[in-house]
Amino acid sequence: MTDILYICQKLSDCSFSSHIHKCWELVYCKEGYIDLTLGEQELSCKANQAILIPPNTKHALTLCGDGHNFIRVLLEGSFDTQNAVVLDDVTKDLENILTFAYKWAFISVHNKGDMISQIANILELMIAYLLTCKTKNTAVLNIAFDIIANMSNPQYDIDSAFDKQTLSKDYLRRQFIKEQGISPIQFLTNIRIESAKRLLQCNMMQDSKINEIALLCGFDDQLYFSRVFHKIVGMSPRDWANKKKV
Repeated sequence: MTDILYICQKLSDCSFSSHIHKCWELVYCKEGYIDLTLGEQELSCKANQAILIPPNTKHALTLCGDGHNFIRVLLEGSFDTQNAVVLDDVTKDLENILTFAYKWAFISVHNKGDMISQIANILELMIAYLLTCKTKNTAVLNIAFDIIANMSNPQYDIDSAFDKQTLSKDYLRRQFIKEQGISPIQFLTNIRIESAKRLLQCNMMQDSKINEIALLCGFDDQLYFSRVFHKIVGMSPRDWANKKKV
């Protein structure tokens, strides 16, 4: 499970000299561009792109251009890469969730911990999807991100994701299945169960009841959630959580 350790947003020119974090660093570029130096390697990202930097990687960042705007996040978690990578956010959904996270980080409310955990959860799912995504169809990517961003809403209707696109639903469903290998409904179910697994492992959520985690993952019926979880994972949510604690 990913935890947001630090998040900031800046509008002015600045740079970060060579440094190392024990956690992941994500720098999202909203305007201008960012240069990253890792030893002899150099990477750049422009607006609507982000750089994901693994833990214990010595690096320096320079933010430049006529004007720039970026969000910088330090994350505790795991991602399937050992190298710094540039992520393309063609749908701007990653930007939206990061902006939302930044706003929530400075709100003082009683349920802030749960909300930040869920935002971090969605952020982790988005980054993981971008790292493995092979789709070249922007509409399919839009639909996938819409599903990820709304997976915690039990009333979410997948058709709403298709309604936002200009192409026909039948064509987009065929393209989605062709590129993702599963139907949109199966994609939503898999995302919800993956989200539940991450929350069941999260230290901040250990005192939560199964029905609370089910609701955070878009299931308003705990029994149905447990049946779906068991079908996909092979054991109950509680048994899976206890096994991971051993």
